[in-house]
Amino acid sequence: MALSFAWKELPDGWMKSYILQDRSEVVDMLLTEYYETETRESVYKAGDANGFKRGVMDNLVSCLTNLMRADSLTLEQAMDKLEVPKADRVNIRKAFEKQ
Repeated sequence: MALSFAWKELPDGWMKSYILQDRSEVVDMLLTEYYETETRESVYKAGDANGFKRGVMDNLVSCLTNLMRADSLTLEQAMDKLEVPKADRVNIRKAFEKQ
């Protein structure tokens, strides 16, 4: 088998010992086909959208914090200045409380 030949050609060291120790897992990884689009879709469906939403919220909190410091504003004043919709303000206040 080509993989056996390849393993014999690897230089001695931690990589070779790791590969030989977990040989079946390595073979499975090599034989598994990777479909980028399908992977992205499955990750998104599995909840990556929630991660994206958290990232957006973290960025908004950071922007508001910088604005508050720069202009000596309260959170409410900073949200007014950025025209944050009233419906989103409850979640933003909760995010600030977690800091």
